[in-house]
Amino acid sequence: MSDHHAVVEFQDEPNLAISSWVIVLTGVFLVVTLWSGLVYYKSAQSDALNLRERQGKPTEELKALRHYEATSLQSLRWIDKNKGQIQIPIGLAMDVVRQNYQPK
Repeated sequence: MSDHHAVVEFQDEPNLAISSWVIVLTGVFLVVTLWSGLVYYKSAQSDALNLRERQGKPTEELKALRHYEATSLQSLRWIDKNKGQIQIPIGLAMDVVRQNYQPK
């Protein structure tokens, strides 16, 4: 009787070509990831600065809108005299409603 043993060979030396490619690709991945993170951070920082500058300096259009709101929305005026509709400031309207619906 003959014994046939399966021969299994193990490679003692690591495959340098595969190891080198893994190291190179890992390095490239890290560099690209760090670079894209830096670009994103700089972009977000720049956007925040631009927004802060725009918020600090209202345009003439915005100034005109704020003036309109302050004068027209905070004053009494007729909307339609025939129908008896008037515009009153919100604070005054809330006071009138509060007075009308107070428990008696």
